[in-house]
Amino acid sequence: MGQGKSKPPPPMKLPPVPKDSPLGFMLAEWKQYPGTRDKDKAKMIHYCVEVWGGKEISENVFWPVFGSSEDWVRQKLNLWVNTKTPFSQEESDYASIWVETPGVFLFNLKEKPDSREDKKRGKREEEVPLVPPPYVPPQAPPLPDNENAQEQAEAPPRGPMTRQRARQQNLYPLREMPMGGPQAGIGFISVPLSSGDVRDFKKEMGNLLEDPLGVSERVDQFLGPNIYTWDELQSILGILFTSEEKKMIRRAGMRIWDAQHAQGPQADLKWPLQNPNWNHQNPEHRGHMQDLRTIIIQGIREAVPRGQNINKAFNERQKKEETPTEWLERLRKNLQLYSGIDPEAPVGQALLKTQFVAKSWEDIRKKLEKLDNWQERGLDELLREAQKVYVRREEESHKRQVSKAKLQFVEEEVKYLGHYLSKGEKRIDPERVKDNGTAYGVLTQDWAGKKKPVGYLSKLLDPVSKGWPTCLQAVVACALLTEEAHKITFNSELKVLSPHNIRGILQQKADKWITDSRLLKYEGILLDSPKLTLEVTGLQNPAQFLYGEPDEKELAHNCMTTIEEQTKIRPDLEEEELETGERLFVDGSSRVIEGKRVSGYAIIGGPELEVIESGPLNKTWSAQACELYAVLRALERLKDKEGTIYTDSKYAFGVVHTFGKIWEERGLMNSQGKDLIHQELIKRVLIALRKPKKIAVVHLRGHQRGIDFRSRGNNAADQEAKKAALMIIRQKEKGGPGTESLDEEKAEYRFTKTEEQKLSQMGICKDQDGKWKLSDG
Repeated sequence: MGQGKSKPPPPMKLPPVPKDSPLGFMLAEWKQYPGTRDKDKAKMIHYCVEVWGGKEISENVFWPVFGSSEDWVRQKLNLWVNTKTPFSQEESDYASIWVETPGVFLFNLKEKPDSREDKKRGKREEEVPLVPPPYVPPQAPPLPDNENAQEQAEAPPRGPMTRQRARQQNLYPLREMPMGGPQAGIGFISVPLSSGDVRDFKKEMGNLLEDPLGVSERVDQFLGPNIYTWDELQSILGILFTSEEKKMIRRAGMRIWDAQHAQGPQADLKWPLQNPNWNHQNPEHRGHMQDLRTIIIQGIREAVPRGQNINKAFNERQKKEETPTEWLERLRKNLQLYSGIDPEAPVGQALLKTQFVAKSWEDIRKKLEKLDNWQERGLDELLREAQKVYVRREEESHKRQVSKAKLQFVEEEVKYLGHYLSKGEKRIDPERVKDNGTAYGVLTQDWAGKKKPVGYLSKLLDPVSKGWPTCLQAVVACALLTEEAHKITFNSELKVLSPHNIRGILQQKADKWITDSRLLKYEGILLDSPKLTLEVTGLQNPAQFLYGEPDEKELAHNCMTTIEEQTKIRPDLEEEELETGERLFVDGSSRVIEGKRVSGYAIIGGPELEVIESGPLNKTWSAQACELYAVLRALERLKDKEGTIYTDSKYAFGVVHTFGKIWEERGLMNSQGKDLIHQELIKRVLIALRKPKKIAVVHLRGHQRGIDFRSRGNNAADQEAKKAALMIIRQKEKGGPGTESLDEEKAEYRFTKTEEQKLSQMGICKDQDGKWKLSDG
């Protein structure tokens, strides 16, 4: 019998796959997945439907027949396939496709039947690639041969970059992870990182020239244990540093590397100027990536010469209102921060004494230099002598107050009780002449070299804008009067003169007060109009504009400074975190559980983010009140201290930075004359805000995922506040003492004399405690 050829296996009978299912989407975009090379769609359907479909891949987790769009379910499937027995490499390869990231998608627009112009233009819609995080480490992939690696290196670039990708570049550093399955060992997975994360880190990184050691430590912590390619490290450096700083870092890092590796490879090979196309699958190339990161960190640490920092440390002088204690403490911080010298060491003590005496006020310096052998005295003794001079200066300044008041009588014009007095005349202060809530303006036309009035304009401001600072009210008035002027000029060219810096306010200060819709409207009227010109003038009102000719070169006020004076509780209140002092994360919680509202607050602090204070609050309090109370408790804890408070509450942040001072000056009432809701609580917060020595209240975005210090602290405060709110329910379930009186208020009933007489006639008497009871008890 002759040997015949074997028949090919019959094709697999596969069920139809819905196009709108996750499996249908994968099959439609099969080539966009990196791992689908040399893979068959039929086998993917076979594994997904027949092999995995309906199987329990984890505890109470089953794989859907047509796939899943949830990242964590896909990770569970990949882990289950790699750990089950018997192990199949082909099945593992198909399972790993579910945890891959697809590339860029381009879709055709659905054309309308009558739109011929759009058809000619050939518009396309771009869709942003999805980047699912690798929740579970995948199976270690087989190392490709040299030919495949060379093909991947020479592969053409991806398609056109979408607008979203242009705004935010995605980075994929590698991280070592233990792998499952029979091929146990250490593998590498990609950890998604966006350029937005790098820009957020730049805000808290610090200045390279002022603190190179601190910047190097923070950059090293930010990079973490990951392995970055040449492209990724250059992209990160381009975001964090300027071109000059990058050159300084490269020179310093290469110098240190060559000094430490005199017999090894030169730094030029470790940090090439062009992309060396290192392959992360090659162990030798991964070593180059780690060496490049080491050079960068060392370069950041040694980029700035130490001599420059020492000069900065000792270029300071005692400020006008600074006490000797504050001056000495500032010298200590500068010495440690900018020179790296320990202030407690003998060298540091000698430098501190010299600078403390030489850079103090002139009277304090003369007093200290008269002491015998002041160089050999201790800092505490010098501080006591300086304090004596400071106290005497304060007493003399109080004695001279009367003399300063008498100087008014020799001036040509003085201000007294809201009036200006000069040569027997008295005129009212212009600041007192104010018509609240009304915008005035005059529309003029140049006529024979003079201003000819065309129309007198006036508009009433809305109640919301009446509660804003004066300069912000001027923005609203300018926008309203401009709209009225357009009705007369028919949108002709218009020149707007105002004593307020309208453009600067809209671009710098308006976002704290004005909502996005209002801000967009005002910017469209005042900034985006090509026929409108804004000018700042020294003329104060329409009357001066028409008939007065004052000096227009000098402005009456600075809008930015005026807004800060009207809104800041204290002049040194900061919105960015302080470099020194404690750091506290606060949060409040108020929610309904099983039909009952529970409220609580928490304060988290310390390097390990420990719970400093937490507890339940009145169940009638809202979330805003709880968050405001948390800020209050944090401020009370920072009394006479320096510190930074982080909160994700826009309401509490606004009370501290924006409208708290205006409410206080208005008697804790809103712009409509009604009492505020949390009146007593706001009053306590504003009082406590003045007690810390130095304070900053920073706003954070709530419920952010991340491993940075801010995200972890905010999430810890949120979780602890929720736990503290549940303490009421738990105590009631256990029957603890004092639980009922925590939130419940005792009801007291009062009766009139007529009602008391009727109660007595009914046989109801009043006991010693003042309670009415029946005769039988």
